[in-house]
Amino acid sequence: MNGGRLACGVLLLCCVTAARAQSSVSLYGVVDGGLRFLTNASASGGNQLTMQSNGYHNNNRFDIAGKEDLGDGLHAHFLLESGFMLSNGALDNTTAQIFQRQAFVGLDNQYGSLDLGRQWTTAHDIIEPFDPFGLTYTPILPLSAASDGTRVSNDVKYHGHFGGLSVVADNSFGGVAGSANDGSSRAIGLRYAWQRFSIGAAYGYRNLAAKNGSFGGDNFYMAGAYYDVLPLLRVAGGYIREEQEPVAAQPSLRTENIWGGLSWQAAPQLTVQAAHYQTNVRMGTFPYGKHISMVGLTYLLSVRTSLYAEVDYTRYQGHGITSINASGQQQQFGTTVGIVHHF
Repeated sequence: MNGGRLACGVLLLCCVTAARAQSSVSLYGVVDGGLRFLTNASASGGNQLTMQSNGYHNNNRFDIAGKEDLGDGLHAHFLLESGFMLSNGALDNTTAQIFQRQAFVGLDNQYGSLDLGRQWTTAHDIIEPFDPFGLTYTPILPLSAASDGTRVSNDVKYHGHFGGLSVVADNSFGGVAGSANDGSSRAIGLRYAWQRFSIGAAYGYRNLAAKNGSFGGDNFYMAGAYYDVLPLLRVAGGYIREEQEPVAAQPSLRTENIWGGLSWQAAPQLTVQAAHYQTNVRMGTFPYGKHISMVGLTYLLSVRTSLYAEVDYTRYQGHGITSINASGQQQQFGTTVGIVHHF
């Protein structure tokens, strides 16, 4: 009798263990502590020394991710991602969204994944390997913010990988009563990698809300490429063009971003990156722009912890305070040092 109970107990424990082995929940994230010095940081021309950032090299965040094996190669998964300011512990957004970075659930199999919720834009997914800095230093460099809105809510997105070809497509629902188009967005992107070379492109359309409650169209175009000159030396670059149609009293807005640079793993622990980014903006008939050059070093202390340092020089076109020149100065010099830990 006791032997039978013991056998049943062992069998039940095995079943529970097997069931748990088919699903998992993980907690992970990034903690980035950096210090930045910037000249001409205000209209009066003063210098600034600050830690006020959600992470200079990597954004501070924690993620809760889960996955369940449904059998026959089908999986359910979810991701909840929250950003925070290391300097004061606050959320990294002004709307008090707990999972402002990402929050989605979906299914995946050998044909790709389908996700619903708040996610990166299609352009953001496609562009990452074509940025010599890999979409790091987001408070300083323009590409993450320029990737068709960076993130989108109320979104359905498909990812597929077929050999060297990656396909991304999404549609965000505007949720405006009486109109399926107002506040909505849709995009498609392709990236192909072959041996040392990769090329990619994306197109997106957003129907953006104007100040008076009306909506206007926004067209986004992006293309990029990289080539591994040597196994540890990559040259990358690309082009973005975004055209916002005039609506109500708001003029048309055209923004271009052009960039190029390299990433070199000089030693197993040391990576050197250098790139130049040019932003050109035309609001109606008023042009202005920004040129930023950066050189950065990243040194691995371990698999999870690294030190980083960079120097950058920015030159502005046009006069006065604009959407890309908060100080109104004509030039700025900056340098940043810090430590980042992945857990």
